[in-house]
Amino acid sequence: MLMIDKREKSNLAELIIKRAKLMHIPYDYVWLEIGDYVLQTEPSVCFEAKSIQDFLGSVRNNRLFNQIDNMQDAYDINTVLIHGHIEDAVGYLDLIDSNNIRWKNKLKGMVCGAIASINIHTNTRCLWVPSLDEAAHIVMASCSQVKKPLIIKKQLPKKTRSDDVRVDVLVGIDGVSAKKARELLSAHGSIDEVASCTIEEIIKIKGIGKVTAGNIIKTLTSEKKVKI
Repeated sequence: MLMIDKREKSNLAELIIKRAKLMHIPYDYVWLEIGDYVLQTEPSVCFEAKSIQDFLGSVRNNRLFNQIDNMQDAYDINTVLIHGHIEDAVGYLDLIDSNNIRWKNKLKGMVCGAIASINIHTNTRCLWVPSLDEAAHIVMASCSQVKKPLIIKKQLPKKTRSDDVRVDVLVGIDGVSAKKARELLSAHGSIDEVASCTIEEIIKIKGIGKVTAGNIIKTLTSEKKVKI
C-alpha cells in the first residue's frame, strides 16, 4: 500500500497516482505526520519530496535535518527526493533579494554540499532528479522493487585484475600477490611448471614462505574444489 500525505495536492502527487493506477498498486490519501509518500511494506519506505527551491529553504532554516531525524525514527528506509534544475532555484534568490552571480555560485555549492552531507552523515538517501516525471518514476519503481532481492555476483575486484590471466589465477591463491605471481611465472615459465615445483623451489621466490608455497601446490594440483 502506498500512502500519500493528504496535504500533497501537487503535480508530483498526480503523476504518482497516475502511475499507481497503471501499475495496479493500491494507494490512499492519509494524514502523514512524517514524510510525503510512504510504502506500508516490510521494510517501510519513506520519501520526503522537495522542489529544488523548497530544498534550499529547508537547508537554510535547518528544518531539513530535523525532518530526516524524524524519518529515521519512524521508517526503515528513507529518501529525500529533490526535483528540478539548479536554474529553478534562482527564484529562491529573488525571495531573499540576493539574485546575483556570486550568490548563484554559492547556491550550487549549498545544494551539492547539503546532498553530500545527508548521504555521508545520515542513514537517509538523497536523490536529485531534473523533473517531476522522473521523481514519480523513482517512487513507483520503489513500490515494485522493495520486495525483490538484490542478487550480486561476486567477482575479483578490479584492482586485483591484470592484463595476464595467469597472474590473476595465481593471485587467487592465499598469500600470492601480483608481484609474486609474475616472479613465479618468470622463473618457471607457466602455471603448469609452477604446479610441478617442489616447496623448496617455490620458496626461492622472495617473500614466499613454506605455507604459501604449500597453498600454491595444493591449489594447482588438487582434483577437488578449492575454496578461496
